[in-house]
Amino acid sequence: MSQNLLHLVIMKQLNLNFLGDKEIPGISSNFGKFLAEAAMVCLHLNQHESGVVLKSSGTLNEDFEIVWSEELTEDVIDSWKDLNEATEYGATAIAMLLTNEVLKMKRVVRNIGAADYIISDVEMKTDQSNYPMVYLEISGIFSATTNNTLTKRVNQKVLQVKKGVASAPFLVVVVEFSSPEAKIKSHL
Repeated sequence: MSQNLLHLVIMKQLNLNFLGDKEIPGISSNFGKFLAEAAMVCLHLNQHESGVVLKSSGTLNEDFEIVWSEELTEDVIDSWKDLNEATEYGATAIAMLLTNEVLKMKRVVRNIGAADYIISDVEMKTDQSNYPMVYLEISGIFSATTNNTLTKRVNQKVLQVKKGVASAPFLVVVVEFSSPEAKIKSHL
């Protein structure tokens, strides 16, 4: 019992409210709130509340507590009836916070091309390796099935990005909301 309590005390948090506070350079407050709201709705519709534990695997093997303080009203939930859109933007919210755990990001810029975002002037938090830029590809799964798993989606996205950016460094982050879990694959 005491080990479980200790684990909860030291578990890192992914605070969705931070996205609206300009915690990620290049993500405006309004866009950050939009992303966070989508993530909250996806988690809520999968029967999760603030405080749910997300299991991360791949480049980042760690559990995180996802928290938020915004109220999920009927209007908020009705605004996200398109679950494909909610999943895409909700995954972006979680992926940005997870990526921030792996990299020291100077700036995130939306990309048109082989990957969703470009992160400039990157330093790895684990070994302090530096890169002038890293591509970031994000994908979301509302609820995994045998034909649509985290691993399958990560592999699809890795192939997609490799075709578009050749040997440039990149990260792929796929978020699944029913578990919830995420898998990060780095090519740095």
